[in-house]
Amino acid sequence: MLTHPQGGLKNIPPTARRIALLNQADTPELQSTGGGMAQDLLDHFDSVIVGSLVTIVFQTFEHTAGIVLAAGASTRFGAAKQLLDWKGKSFVRHVAETALQAGLWPVVVVSAFSQKRLSPHYMDFL
Repeated sequence: MLTHPQGGLKNIPPTARRIALLNQADTPELQSTGGGMAQDLLDHFDSVIVGSLVTIVFQTFEHTAGIVLAAGASTRFGAAKQLLDWKGKSFVRHVAETALQAGLWPVVVVSAFSQKRLSPHYMDFL
């Protein structure tokens, strides 16, 4: 109901910050259930708050961003370490996919953009 366009998302402008409040989580069991529901709701809401006014307990669930710093020039190494093969993929791709699998969202790769220093295959990753 909360995630349906005619339900909880009805008439919310696309650029608005969407926050869902799951109230009456008065017991540890209900708080745990609310936490599980929050993970699914984060696909549709920016934040999910699970709370209880009776026990004054509030938990906020939000996505956690991942930043992969891959801008080093590797001058001492002599080649772009970000592009080295690691189990059939470039190292930077492996790191970014691992971050996504860990639940980080969004994942941003900060890279040095210089076609003179990096091979054209680097652009295939981005």
